[in-house]
Amino acid sequence: MATILVLAVWAGSGLLARHWLKPQDIETSYVASSLVLMGIAMGIQRLRGVFQATLEGLERQVTCNVLLASTGILRLVLGLGALAVEPSAHAFFWSQIAASIVETGSFALVVARVVPGAFRPRRLEMALIGQTVAFASTNMASAATGTFVQIADSSSSAPCCRSPSSAPIRWSPPCARPWCG
Repeated sequence: MATILVLAVWAGSGLLARHWLKPQDIETSYVASSLVLMGIAMGIQRLRGVFQATLEGLERQVTCNVLLASTGILRLVLGLGALAVEPSAHAFFWSQIAASIVETGSFALVVARVVPGAFRPRRLEMALIGQTVAFASTNMASAATGTFVQIADSSSSAPCCRSPSSAPIRWSPPCARPWCG
């Protein structure tokens, strides 16, 4: 997932820089390369999120908070230090990449200590994967059904032609109510 995120940001960086950010005083290529560096930092953060979720799932919130606070301070110091040495977006994003690597490594080390054999190679268990896919599909179908019911309910309870204050409404859905006339 992290790799897909990095590749998506890399692939779209030029388009984002030209058509969304529209830099005026900075070269578009510089903005695009800054976006790529930002995407790399985000990808590393996604990987850290897996380790953080593992610790939180094991009810190690205090450990997570200590790691987040300490690496947050590191992130701040590295960011300010990079900007003091070279005040540029690239320097800042490289410092954030370095902080993200340290943060992800710290979380990985703690997970390795808390979960014995966490990084040992495993073989895929197709039966377990099938059960997981079935469970996830059922949950997604249930969520989609709930969303469709909410949409249908909100459109059927919307006022048709006029509001209670008789103020005109710009657009109203077709309505078969007898008082809409």
